Amino acid sequence: MAENEIQGTPAPPETKSWFEYSWKLQQDVPNRLEDAAKFLATIISLTITIIITALDKLFIWVASPIWLFVALTAWLVALLFAFLVLFPRKFVFHSKSVDSIKQAQSKIVRTKQIRFIISTVLYFLPLLLLSVLFLIAKLEGLCIM
Repeated sequence: MAENEIQGTPAPPETKSWFEYSWKLQQDVPNRLEDAAKFLATIISLTITIIITALDKLFIWVASPIWLFVALTAWLVALLFAFLVLFPRKFVFHSKSVDSIKQAQSKIVRTKQIRFIISTVLYFLPLLLLSVLFLIAKLEGLCIM
């Protein structure tokens, strides 16, 4: 019987503290993604407001107004995906099963991450596109004012 005993020493308090910190970080991922999505939604809204306010001046240096329409549409879709990060989706789990809770949390994180990444890409691509169009217009000597 003595052969089956496992001998060991308890982990030092520092190690236990790091494990608790790691668990806390994993549990806080959805909240951090939601905070980032709120910030991104604010930035997208400000960008849309600035673009709409300066729309008459933007037509001067954008060769085709379709690019402005594409940019505004992409930003509105990005805003939608940023809001989708904030709104909960129904995830089913068994409250007495730790594995079920872990799987549900993993699905929540994965869903929020995908939505946040889509929102971020849909924000930055039109921003990059309009920046390139602006630089091209400047190089060709067009004047914004």
